[in-house]
Amino acid sequence: MSEPLPVARAGRPWAGRLLLWFLGGWIFLTVSLGYLAGTNFRVLDPDRLRDAGRVYHGFETPAERRLALRYAASELNRHYFVHFVDLQLGLGAVSLALLLLSGRAGPWRATALAGAFLVSAFFAFSLTPEIVERGRAIDFVAREPEPPPEVDAFYRLHALYLALDGAKLLLLAALTASLVRSGDDRRHERVE
Repeated sequence: MSEPLPVARAGRPWAGRLLLWFLGGWIFLTVSLGYLAGTNFRVLDPDRLRDAGRVYHGFETPAERRLALRYAASELNRHYFVHFVDLQLGLGAVSLALLLLSGRAGPWRATALAGAFLVSAFFAFSLTPEIVERGRAIDFVAREPEPPPEVDAFYRLHALYLALDGAKLLLLAALTASLVRSGDDRRHERVE
C-alpha cells in the first residue's frame, strides 16, 4: 500500500509569515510606547536634569520647574498616544487580513486578533481623546492638600487604558505564540 500524498495547507504561506512580522511589530510598539510614556516623567524630573536650575532659572521655585517639566512630559505622552493609536488601527486591520489570507485563522485566533483590534478602536475613537482632554484640563490644577475629583477621574481612565492595553498585549502575545507553535507554514499535512 502506498503512502498518502501530502496535501498543502490551505491559505497563503507568505501571509502567515508576514502576519508574524506585523504582530511582532505591534507588540514591540506597544511595549515601546509604554516604556516611553513611563520614562518621560522620570527623565524630565528637574532633580534628574543636570542643569535644570540654570536652564529653568526663570521659575522661582523647584515646584514651578517640576510643574513645567511635568506639563512637557504630559504633552509628549499625549502626542505619542494620539499618533500611535492610528498606527495600531493600521496594524490591526492588516493583521486581520493576513490572518484570513494565511488560512490559519481558526475561531480562537480570529477572536483574539479581533479583540486586540477592537481594543485599539476603542482607544482611537473613545478613550484616548477623553484621556487627552481630561489630562489637559488637570495639567495646572493644584493637587495639594487634596487632588480634586477631576484628577481622580483622569487616573481612573488611565488605569482602564493600562488594563485594556495589558489585555491587548496578552492577546497579541498568545496569538503570536500560537502561530509560532503551530509550525512552519511550509509543513504539509497528510491525508489519512
